[in-house]
Amino acid sequence: MKKMNFNSLIKSFGVPLKVYAPMTDGGGHYDDAGRWIKDDVATLTPISVNEPFLPMKADEQAPTQSGMIYSSEYKWYSTLVCAIGTRVVHNGHVYEVKSSVPYTDYSNVTKYFVARASTFDETRWNGE
Repeated sequence: MKKMNFNSLIKSFGVPLKVYAPMTDGGGHYDDAGRWIKDDVATLTPISVNEPFLPMKADEQAPTQSGMIYSSEYKWYSTLVCAIGTRVVHNGHVYEVKSSVPYTDYSNVTKYFVARASTFDETRWNGE
């Protein structure tokens, strides 16, 4: 069975995104004392793509004792194969891949569900 190729559709409706794949070794290392040190993800090299990135619903905000928490959820249609935890930067905001629906049995596209919350340290990603 021949797979459907959605490259032209992805390109037509794509927006600029930077994709930061999680490190394969778990994103850290052990120091000489045996303590786990999380690597600085801001040093990763991004992959630049133009792919559809669609809101699932209106952004939400909730008050807490320490201030407002803002969150949003998007669907991202991509020809990349990404792991859960992959970070995607769109318009200066950092989103994290939470789950996916692979359509790869019959096409070259995977649908990813990504989410953002104000608890992400977005200042580390905005030096693009």
